[in-house]
Amino acid sequence: MATAWAWSWVQFRSTRGLAVRTRWLWTVVAVLGLAAASVVALPATPAQSAVGDFGTDSGSGSAVVANAGTGRYKDRISWVSWGAPGTALAAKTVRTWQQVGPTTRLEVTCSLSAITGSVLAYRPGNWAPDGLTRLYRTTDTPNNLAIGLGLGNDGGTAGFTVACPTAQLATYADSSFTGSPTTTTAVTLGGLVVADAEATNNNGEYVRVTPSNGAGTTWRMIDAYGGTCGTTYNAQAYTQGGTVNQLRLTSSGECTSPDYSATAVAFAQGASSLTVSMVGSGLAAVAIGYVLGVDYGDAPAGYGVAGSVVQPTWSNVAVPTTTTAIVSAGTVQTARLATMTAPSSALGPQAFPNSTPPHSADASGDAGWVVPPATTTTADEDAFATAPTSITYYRGVTTSYSLGNVRCTSTASVKGWIDWDRNGAFDADEASATVTCPAANVTTLVFPVPADVPVGVTAGGDRTFLRIQTAMVAAQLAPTGVAATGEVEDWPVLLQVPALRVTKTANVTSMPAAPGTVVYTVTVSNVGNGPYTATNLAYVYDSYGAAFDDASYTSHSVSAGAATNSTPNRLLSWSGALAEGASATITLTMTVRTTPVDSVMTNQARVSGAAVLATAAAQAVCTPAEVTALTCATHTVYRVGMTLAKQAFLATDTAFTSPVASGTALAPGTAVVWRYTVTNTGSGAVTDVVLTDVATDARTDAGGTTTAVTSPTITCPGTPAVTPGTSVTIPTIAAGASRVCTATGTIGVP
Repeated sequence: MATAWAWSWVQFRSTRGLAVRTRWLWTVVAVLGLAAASVVALPATPAQSAVGDFGTDSGSGSAVVANAGTGRYKDRISWVSWGAPGTALAAKTVRTWQQVGPTTRLEVTCSLSAITGSVLAYRPGNWAPDGLTRLYRTTDTPNNLAIGLGLGNDGGTAGFTVACPTAQLATYADSSFTGSPTTTTAVTLGGLVVADAEATNNNGEYVRVTPSNGAGTTWRMIDAYGGTCGTTYNAQAYTQGGTVNQLRLTSSGECTSPDYSATAVAFAQGASSLTVSMVGSGLAAVAIGYVLGVDYGDAPAGYGVAGSVVQPTWSNVAVPTTTTAIVSAGTVQTARLATMTAPSSALGPQAFPNSTPPHSADASGDAGWVVPPATTTTADEDAFATAPTSITYYRGVTTSYSLGNVRCTSTASVKGWIDWDRNGAFDADEASATVTCPAANVTTLVFPVPADVPVGVTAGGDRTFLRIQTAMVAAQLAPTGVAATGEVEDWPVLLQVPALRVTKTANVTSMPAAPGTVVYTVTVSNVGNGPYTATNLAYVYDSYGAAFDDASYTSHSVSAGAATNSTPNRLLSWSGALAEGASATITLTMTVRTTPVDSVMTNQARVSGAAVLATAAAQAVCTPAEVTALTCATHTVYRVGMTLAKQAFLATDTAFTSPVASGTALAPGTAVVWRYTVTNTGSGAVTDVVLTDVATDARTDAGGTTTAVTSPTITCPGTPAVTPGTSVTIPTIAAGASRVCTATGTIGVP
């Protein structure tokens, strides 16, 4: 079966002179052979797939939010669509939504009931002079903001009730949004929007709207269009026949094409159900909507989507109880229009929703919103009167960080996250404690500092991000996801992490004899990217107790900062301010005692974050981790001493019991073994000991005396192994240990 689409013109002549109304209707003709039938087409609504997308299950395929027109709140009002234009409406329920997360939508469910007369789904602009399209429409042709509920009979009357009691954050199993939500969180609507959606004349035509909660509703006019033919448009909140607080919208006349008629938009603050009566000398229509949005964080996308539902409040301009011109002779009376103001739960003075998450590299994507009637942007990233620009973390000292002067709404809950480890995510251990905003509307967030904060590497600080969220329900505060009310703000901060490194040297390679001196030099450097200041000093503790049995403290000096010696504790304490990249040196001079004990002078320097480090901790042996991190350094000076004893034995003396005395004459051909004993008499191990020998053989006969010089092959058995040779290298000999090596030869044999 082939299907063909075509436009159909349907014209209605009204009782208003020569004015002719044209309705646009979709007609689908199904062609099967020669037979044809007409049906109403309801385009399927695709599942939403991107955060910020709007949609409706009304079946009309209609847009939800205007993207064109001069309306003050065209990016703030979500309109309810009831079906394809021209469709006769019966009682029904529709959902309108905005996707706010990968599997989460902000949904508003509205019902249409108590219909009297004939009501059709209406597209503003079907009657060319309709003024609402000048305020709110789409760029499609025709206008795809098909949001009207209109009279089905020209010159008739009709009524209905629209109730939108249910708004919720709904999370589904996956991004197809099929089936029932897995979790829901209720969201309270602040009221409903009502707009005159079709040109109103002065032949007894009007729109009357009655809130179900009567005096509990405050009527405010929030937008108006002056029209182009000089008419006046009126609003009145009145009581009639015992029915209180009804809103009545009337006009002094309508325009004819190509002019556009005056119209207005009202907000029923506090109402979730409205009963509408329409009286037309021709046609009449209204549109229903709501004001609800989500404020998102603007940190880079990798931090995830975080948001809070923003529901604004309104300025104190209410619709009078007497008939009042909202448009007078074609001029909008702006003083009669209420202005959208900050929500009841926010960070700072303002909070505005975003159409989509304004992710940005430096958290500057949320620039705010133009608050009508102003034409300049009002910022809503205003949790701080003066925003923090840097955070300094002192390793070993900072266990918590207090962020003060966070502006908030009293009784709301507030929480924050700092990406301490700069891994591009707000981890569970990076969250502050949750606080309740006090009556003063300023609070302090206290963040625990994780143990894995890396040393800073970028001069001046490494960029990281701070996220703050407020909500009326503390359990809804989370680094990603959307809270039912509140605000999210992201801030870039430079994380400064100064870090100390120490190295240690001595002016000698071995311990001198008394009364020689040993001068130890400690170099302490700030290798991080933040300063140690007079308020937060750097600290180094130099322990010389392990050298004190061999040498006494003589003096110390410093190139910067100050040091104090404690002779009883054998501890030199240094502190000082160190700028990023700066270094300081500390020298300690010790004088060797006349009678050293072990001749091992060990000196150790350790970095500390504390002004007072326990003596035991300062003197503890450096751990491998500290040595690798260069936060603890040890330098030991040893006494150097070594002896070599050489003996000769006849090869037949295998037990080496009778050494051959030096100078003994041996007959040619006598086999001998030379035995070398190398002893380390110093206080520390020696390494790479090189052993060589030169053998001189003097031979006398009738022809005289001749001398031969040879280098015997030396063998050093044992561990570590040594390769035999005329020159051997013994890898190491411990303090007090000996190594025995041998070489063989024959007298008179060169």
